[in-house]
Amino acid sequence: MRVQSFSEMLLEYGISKLDFDEELSRQEMLAILPFSIIIEGGHMELENFEKWLSMTFSQDAVNYLFYSKTGYDFCFAEYFFDDEKSMIKSTQVIPRIYTQYPHSLTPDKALRSIGYDNEETADPKDKTAIIFTGQA
Repeated sequence: MRVQSFSEMLLEYGISKLDFDEELSRQEMLAILPFSIIIEGGHMELENFEKWLSMTFSQDAVNYLFYSKTGYDFCFAEYFFDDEKSMIKSTQVIPRIYTQYPHSLTPDKALRSIGYDNEETADPKDKTAIIFTGQA
């Protein structure tokens, strides 16, 4: 899971702008929650990020938009915040969130995607890593 810019997302999709409905939804969200980050990652990674958001900011509802898939269980999502401080804190934590998949071929490894079909393994000595256990 990694943070991407809006233009990087459009480039990955091979488009110059969002379709009308996606752009309308995005503008409606930005009107009430003016700060956002765009994340590229696997669905389980995004769910784990949402868990972190709920635990950290004690919020019941996470405000986001999912965009089209770029691969199997892999997509872009945009998360919206009402204050810049929460957005910055969230942006800084994303590279530290890893997921363990207990039913995979490597259940003991904590991984994070760094693009589609490209993963990085958490350093076991990294005390700042945030590891969630997911489902394979």
